[in-house]
Amino acid sequence: MYERLADKTIIPSMDEFISYIGTCKELFEKLQFFIANELNAEMKLGFSSDKNARGWGIGFKNKSKFFGTVLAENDAFTVLMRLTDEQIKKACAEVLPYAQACLENYHKTSNGGWVQIRVLNMEHLEDIKKILKIRNS
Repeated sequence: MYERLADKTIIPSMDEFISYIGTCKELFEKLQFFIANELNAEMKLGFSSDKNARGWGIGFKNKSKFFGTVLAENDAFTVLMRLTDEQIKKACAEVLPYAQACLENYHKTSNGGWVQIRVLNMEHLEDIKKILKIRNS
């Protein structure tokens, strides 16, 4: 379940990427709209070889500021982003328990770490938006 789009030799089109997300397609489209209009960020398809985030994803950045990556999964998608300890603490106070658990179980690096949140419903998406606004501030 939630297998990632992970064959590095087959570059998916945007339509194939979205089709793979399946039942969460509308949530992904809402996130795309938010990224373009609220964060003024560009999106670019690429392959991540990182062991914790392996697979095809869409990275999004505004000029030189990298926000994160949306990884395609079967009937879902996961948002991967780097946050500072301060941003994680602030976000934990503003999101629902599912996102709080993801924030608390992040991959630690110096002053923060990499957070992965799988989006399966509108509540998850709204929490992602809150976190990205914190990340952008």
